Amino acid sequence: MSEAIDGSGAILTYAGSEIGEVLSAKWSGLEREAVNTTPLKETEAHTFRGAKLYDAGEVTVTLNVKDTSIASLITGYTEPQPLALSFGDQGSLSAQAIPTSIDPVELNGGENVGSSVTFKLSGTI
Repeated sequence: MSEAIDGSGAILTYAGSEIGEVLSAKWSGLEREAVNTTPLKETEAHTFRGAKLYDAGEVTVTLNVKDTSIASLITGYTEPQPLALSFGDQGSLSAQAIPTSIDPVELNGGENVGSSVTFKLSGTI
């Protein structure tokens, strides 16, 4: 497993290529329709049951990248590819994903080069 760029941090890998060290990740979450299962005679509280998941949502990752060629590492795919966040010895999270936006690469001061990428998640998470 790769070492984090600036010490201890999660590493983002997409389609088998290590992209960089994760600074933050925001997940829009899962969407599902709720089904009201409250009996008609109930007057106190409603009960609900979740229906099938139909959208895995998106995740936006802000990261320190290894170099400015991040766009060439994650674009050009027409089908979802493996996306993984690795936490060293603490395990990893993975899903199938395809990038939907890449913010411009910018210098974060010092030797860090930063970027933000949004991935549309697909399938089982």
